Amino acid sequence: MKIKSTLTVLLAALLSMLNTSCDDYLDVDPKGLTVLETIQDYDLLLNGTWRSMFYTTDTDILELTSDNHTSTELDLRPIDDPLNDAAKAYKFDSDIFLSHDENVRLWDAAYGNIYTYNTVINNVGSSKIVSGYSEEDKESIIAEARVGRAFEYWLLVNTFGKQYNEATTSTDLGVPLILEDNVSGSVPARSTVKEIYDFIISENLEALPNLPNRPKNYTREYTGSAYAYLARYYLFMSNFEKAFEFADKAIDVKGEISDFTTVPVTTSDYFALEDHHFSDQYTFMSSQGTPNWFYRYGILSEEMTNLLSSSDTRFSLLYSDCAWQYDDQTGWNYNCGLPPTRIGATLGSVTITPTVPEMYLTRAECNARLSSGTIGEVINDLNSVRENRIYDYTPLSVADFTSKAEALAFVLDERRRETLYMGTRFFDLRRLNLEPEFAKTIVHELDGTTYTLAPNSDNWAFPIPASTLNFNPHLEQNPRE
Repeated sequence: MKIKSTLTVLLAALLSMLNTSCDDYLDVDPKGLTVLETIQDYDLLLNGTWRSMFYTTDTDILELTSDNHTSTELDLRPIDDPLNDAAKAYKFDSDIFLSHDENVRLWDAAYGNIYTYNTVINNVGSSKIVSGYSEEDKESIIAEARVGRAFEYWLLVNTFGKQYNEATTSTDLGVPLILEDNVSGSVPARSTVKEIYDFIISENLEALPNLPNRPKNYTREYTGSAYAYLARYYLFMSNFEKAFEFADKAIDVKGEISDFTTVPVTTSDYFALEDHHFSDQYTFMSSQGTPNWFYRYGILSEEMTNLLSSSDTRFSLLYSDCAWQYDDQTGWNYNCGLPPTRIGATLGSVTITPTVPEMYLTRAECNARLSSGTIGEVINDLNSVRENRIYDYTPLSVADFTSKAEALAFVLDERRRETLYMGTRFFDLRRLNLEPEFAKTIVHELDGTTYTLAPNSDNWAFPIPASTLNFNPHLEQNPRE
């Protein structure tokens, strides 16, 4: 089956890379197959490698379906190619992921990681203890794997299932819930959105007692990352009391926000800005899309540009007036002097996992929504983020807002600014579409044609890829318009 064959290849490649990059990582049997035997083998497997455990999903496709940028036919050419998923995403096309041969990262990267997590969860318990480890460490390793696996399912259900809606979540289709590491096993039918959310919540809550208080490295899970994940999950379930609780706990574990304003606006120091991004993350997991996707696919939309002032580091430090552009006569050329709305080379990795600023903005949103919250508390969290993002910042005050509703709208705009480079805008649009005051029709224009995505459209859930259905025809396909 396609899912299983993909997972086999992904795990084999992962293990091969781990073996070649670290001589003492894994033993290899005489046939050249990597063998997982000791607790250390499984522990190090969670560290991942390039394009494996700490890379997932596809920011390109998610962003092309959002309202953060504008593209032209030159950016997305050839726009009429039936296998050009980038152009089809931008046009909200009903038929996308039609190739029967190519993997779709939105689906395959997540399930590849899930297979590795399943391998750890199901087998580390019987592994050999080696120096530096104890039996108790097995429970910690399993806990980390459960948290990581849950996040992959959250990405999948929010990409291929409908937005969590309490009224319909018990019947809305999610994704197949695969917990085995047997590549020859059958692929189950799609679980409901509720079943997937119940699973990811319970995985995190049950893992918490066995998680380390500090991460082993920047790609590993710990109590802080689990709290942050739970805050995001509950927010997307509109459970604002729980989202507040876990955002608050995440901030207690790690609450310092990196100060972008200490980086000069004229900086060319790539690593200085990268360090700031890394320090804001609870754990690092990047998108498998192109980090500098604005180079290829367009510029910031006028609406998004208007939300960013020139003194905002999220614009001045991350966006460039140079870009690769295509010319019919000369091909691809690197041109400068363009509108500075293409993401610059100062940002090399796009994280999709929760960050410290996201937790402050989650807590602010919950305080704006809950009767127990005050405008003053909302403003405190807003200022905590903005003072680290805007040069010569003038703090907000209670006098700047006439109501909590007005403060909430500001929080949501600030969230859009802060998560611009995270690839999560698509997910936020989905959840906000359930609220009439925030529901939004996305409008894209391409080659003289206008394309729209209405708040209630079925196209907010991507179709199961043809390459997956080819080997798993029993999986029910999503309706598309």
